[in-house]
Amino acid sequence: MRYSMRQPIAFIFDIDGTMVNSMETHAKAWLELFKQIGMEYEEQDLRRLIVGRTTDDILRQAFGGNISAIELNRLSQLKETIFRQLYSPHLTPIPGLLNFLEKSRLLGIPMAVASSASRENIDFTLSGLGVTSFFNAVLGDETGCRSKPYPDIYLAAARRLGMRAQDCLVFEDSAVGIQAALQAGMKVVAIATSLTPQEIRQRFPVARVIRDFNEIDPTSAAALITSDQS
Repeated sequence: MRYSMRQPIAFIFDIDGTMVNSMETHAKAWLELFKQIGMEYEEQDLRRLIVGRTTDDILRQAFGGNISAIELNRLSQLKETIFRQLYSPHLTPIPGLLNFLEKSRLLGIPMAVASSASRENIDFTLSGLGVTSFFNAVLGDETGCRSKPYPDIYLAAARRLGMRAQDCLVFEDSAVGIQAALQAGMKVVAIATSLTPQEIRQRFPVARVIRDFNEIDPTSAAALITSDQS
């Protein structure tokens, strides 16, 4: 079924692991930060700690809530600075992303970003990829929404676009992000960068699993929503 403008729909994108494959660099940045302040984490424990959470939430968890607002802000800024320094030379989109965004815009499909990342990192990524103008709304940790897997940021993105939750299709990679979108009542296209396709299909009732955006086009993506509404 082809997308029809008579059936309004929207696309909402996570960033890290969805638009760019940056999760390894985030992990390296956290390891460097913790090294600088004398904390140690096993890599597996670190990954469980950081996925889907805001930087401030991660720091509160790491310090057991025993951290002042001043120190929280200082360490948050330091971690994101480390990340941008590490990732800047490697900032590239997930294959097929730019073409997908361009075709979606030509079809008149509104798009938003909904991420747990800091606004500085979001702007760094979107401007670095040259895609800021594609999005009608951009939401990050400045919204004050509860971290994923709570659905808050996806529901906020839908409201910002003036869309019903069931008319939004989310592109996500992480388990907590997929959970958040599903709890928001949205369909999900899962990008298999953080989990394998098999893990995703076994754990979540997603509409589609892709390895990159070369495996899907906006018309077929839109049909994942409109086919249930016809």
